[in-house]
Amino acid sequence: MKQLLRWLLRIGVGLAGCSAAGAQIRPGQQAQVYTITHEGRGGNFQIPQVRLPNTVVARRINRQLLGLVTDYSSAVDSTASPRRQLTQLARECCYDEESRHWLAAGSGLTGMTYEVLLNQNYLLSFQFQRKDQGLVQPGTSHLTFDLRTGRLVTLPKLVADPLAQLER
Repeated sequence: MKQLLRWLLRIGVGLAGCSAAGAQIRPGQQAQVYTITHEGRGGNFQIPQVRLPNTVVARRINRQLLGLVTDYSSAVDSTASPRRQLTQLARECCYDEESRHWLAAGSGLTGMTYEVLLNQNYLLSFQFQRKDQGLVQPGTSHLTFDLRTGRLVTLPKLVADPLAQLER
């Protein structure tokens, strides 16, 4: 299913470029994506954040992106800056308060990286790789946003064919 989504998004990239003769990117069709990181002691986290002309939409998307990692923790102050929240998350996973030492491997969520799959025609799509201590394979997830509203877009809304037909 994940491969199918990736394939559809790549085809969408090609089709979008062909749909309008000499299609020009208009302001607002793309997001400016930047990375907030915490690397080193206490896990390695790379979380995307966006800049858009509409700051309300950008804030909505950025909260959801940061929530991918902070929603699993009760020790993260949601009013702190995004970088501070990642530092708090890293401390929770990988610092032992009793011994006052950093753990070699940590526990629970110990990292996240991302890749931008699509950023055009008012769609922004990411692939995320979660690193959890104790899991052999990292967890992969995908999110696609409508840059006009900041809302998540589901696969059935992205493609015209029903999901059952695509799976065949």
